[in-house]
Amino acid sequence: MSLVVCKQCGAKISEEYSFRPYCKASIDRGPPKSETHLEEDFCPNCNAKTTRTQKFCPICGHALTINAEEVFNATSRIVRKAPFIVLPTIIFSILSTIFTVWFDTPLFESTSASPSVFIATLWSILPGHAVAIMFGILASPVVNGMYPYMVRDAYEGRTLDMLSALRKTMKRYPSIPRT
Repeated sequence: MSLVVCKQCGAKISEEYSFRPYCKASIDRGPPKSETHLEEDFCPNCNAKTTRTQKFCPICGHALTINAEEVFNATSRIVRKAPFIVLPTIIFSILSTIFTVWFDTPLFESTSASPSVFIATLWSILPGHAVAIMFGILASPVVNGMYPYMVRDAYEGRTLDMLSALRKTMKRYPSIPRT
């Protein structure tokens, strides 16, 4: 029993198969690709040796590469299917803009005044900016945490429920990575 190389993911599998179990690619019985010139890499899931051209780990089947075009197209399909999915991000952006304009307006109005008036105005708006920064630090992970729940609902054809996504996000808020 000899091994053949999958043309899609580069994994070596038995010639008995007519398709690769993990990537579902049909097996071409042509000569296998030479792997001697390929750089070696390791699977982040099981640490098995892989090559840079493989899409899936030959041992555990973990996806090795992310194609930006595929991600963009999949995201675009979900947003077209459920446009309200971006509503939390839009609300966050609007509130951030309102905070910025509200707190910076006095500074812009004092630019033609004397330097001492400008400095005094600058000091007076710093507490407001601290509030705006804290809003961003606290609200951004919540908005970003809601997105996966809403994507899952859209992908599975369920009605988008922002309140449910917010509740689920807030339950795991302490574990959300701060970016």
